[in-house]
Amino acid sequence: SLQDLPVLLGQADSQKMRDCHRTEEQGQLALEFKKMDFFHLFLCLPFFVSFGLGEQDKGCELRILSELHGSGFHRTLVFSTLGNSHCSDCSATLTQPIPASFFAQKQALSLNEGSRVDTDDVEIPADKSQRKDIVLTVNASMALPMKIRYHPARGDGQVYTHTLLPRPTLLRCECSSTIECRIDSSLLTDFPVSVPVGNTQHTTLVLVVTGAVVVVCVLVLLRRLVEVGGILSARRREEHAHGD
Repeated sequence: SLQDLPVLLGQADSQKMRDCHRTEEQGQLALEFKKMDFFHLFLCLPFFVSFGLGEQDKGCELRILSELHGSGFHRTLVFSTLGNSHCSDCSATLTQPIPASFFAQKQALSLNEGSRVDTDDVEIPADKSQRKDIVLTVNASMALPMKIRYHPARGDGQVYTHTLLPRPTLLRCECSSTIECRIDSSLLTDFPVSVPVGNTQHTTLVLVVTGAVVVVCVLVLLRRLVEVGGILSARRREEHAHGD
């Protein structure tokens, strides 16, 4: 009816005003969300940069390990390195202790594999030798031939003595480029070695057997000399007889 028309128009205007306020509030909220997104993005930017460049800035992560090959008096100490793609031009420098019971064969090393290797007479026994330290530079891998020196005989009936080749000490990791080099030496280890030795309990037996062999050999030689001397004397007598 006409009487209700103003009321209806007032309600419509009120609804429009509420819709306008709601639209304005939604716009403000959207603007606030946009501001927050830009703010959080700005805060996370260093993370994304570091994540994207992390592999590039990672540098060289090198691991070095050692193994001892061979048996008896001849052994080979082998070093090898494992690393990521940034370690192609990197090397590890370490100091390897050589105890008095070992001999490092420097002549078997290439010039680019090792340096400052102090050696002496290989025939010096372990109790007359001294410990030496050698400085080695390992690229991908290298092998250091070694010989175990002769040890004094034992009098307790044991036919083996035990010695230890200690683990090397890491000096530095170097790369030809400017990248950072980090090295893990946890795989380097000590190597216990069993060395065969003589038994002093057998000294008397060895002396008796050796003396008997020497006596027998001397008697055989003397007998042969007597036989040869007799043959020569007989030939001389025959020559003199034919000459007369």
